[in-house]
Amino acid sequence: MLEALPEYSEALTPAAAAMAAAAAAAAAAAAADDQACIELEYPSGVNILYGPAALVAVVRGAIKQCWPRGTSSESGAGGSGRTGRPEATPHQFQLLGNLWNPFGHDTVRSRELLLGILRDMAGAGWRLVGALSISKLLFDCG
Repeated sequence: MLEALPEYSEALTPAAAAMAAAAAAAAAAAAADDQACIELEYPSGVNILYGPAALVAVVRGAIKQCWPRGTSSESGAGGSGRTGRPEATPHQFQLLGNLWNPFGHDTVRSRELLLGILRDMAGAGWRLVGALSISKLLFDCG
C-alpha cells in the first residue's frame, strides 16, 4: 500500500496529494483481493477465511501430503470467492488428532504440517504477511 510520509506530505501539491491518495486506494483494493486468513483452531482445526478456491485446494493438498492421520470432516463452500466477502463462510478442516496441543503426541507432526502448508502456499504464489495469536489458554507459557 502506498502512503505519503508525514514529513513530506506538506511538500505535495493538492493535485499530487490527490494522485497519491488514489494510487494508495487502488493498491489497497488490489491487495484485498489477494489476501486470506488461515486460523489454527484448537485442538485440531485449520480454517481458511476469505480465501479463494485455489487456496483451499493448496491447503487440502498439503494436509493430504503432510498429515497421515487424515481429516475427520471438511466443510465450507470450497473458497469464498470475491462476492459477498463480509458474509463469507470459512472453509474448515477438522483433522484427526490433537495438532495444536503443545504437550501432545502430535506436536512434531503438527509443525511439519504447518511447514508443509506454508511451503505449498509459497509455491502457489502466496506469502505470509503476519501471524498473531489473540487468545491465550491456561497452559500456554509466557
